[in-house]
Amino acid sequence: MKSETVRWVDARWFTRLLEMVPGLATWFTLIAPILLSLRWPVAVAYFIIGFDLYWMAKSYRMSYYLVRAYRHMRQASLTAWHDRLIQLADVEAARSMAQMTRQVAWQRLSSWQWRWQQLLRTNVWHNYRALCTEEARLTVLAARKHDILDPAQIYHVVIMATFNESLDILEPSVRALAEADYPTDRIIFVLAYEERGGQRTADNAREIIEKYGHRFGMAMAVMHPDGLPGEVIGKGANITFAGRQLAKSLHQKGLTPSMSL
Repeated sequence: MKSETVRWVDARWFTRLLEMVPGLATWFTLIAPILLSLRWPVAVAYFIIGFDLYWMAKSYRMSYYLVRAYRHMRQASLTAWHDRLIQLADVEAARSMAQMTRQVAWQRLSSWQWRWQQLLRTNVWHNYRALCTEEARLTVLAARKHDILDPAQIYHVVIMATFNESLDILEPSVRALAEADYPTDRIIFVLAYEERGGQRTADNAREIIEKYGHRFGMAMAVMHPDGLPGEVIGKGANITFAGRQLAKSLHQKGLTPSMSL
């Protein structure tokens, strides 16, 4: 009985029927108001009005979240992330400095003469709110300072998976990583390539490591064997295998894998 059910679900006509459902639903939505308006014109009019209002509300909602997402992205792009890493080395000192800066800003805002002069400058109030947010963030971090890892002791692992990409595609990405505004001696670069990519892929991986490997704290190329039992062919299996090989290499070099992100 079970096998018959499976054959019925996998039947071509059933698959084709499911493929037709979205198209049929679309045509029904377009044609039904025209046909139904001949019998129930008022009801169809209310339906069309409601339908238009629904999509108008969805468009407003989408526009709102687009603007909100853009502001978040812009704020993230303006954030000095490297300075935040430096703050983690001494959170208490950073919090005290933020508190002092916020208090000085508040004293200036409390001056009626100065406030009157700056009343129309909304960026002043925006900057003060940013100072309050920064102080609150550092206060939370200070309460959990025993759980914070020292950024200077952390390695950042970048695993780049490749199958049959050419050097023209691989090299710009690796070059951008090597020229990143971050201490590259704390970056571990792993180029994970597929055995089924052929000799050309292996040669490209070897050339990339020879050319850029010295610019990182550690660099290695890992070949993912083809046909491992229990694996599904794809990028995920390639990266997973490379991560396991990297963990072995870290143990051999006396490094702690838990300090590698």
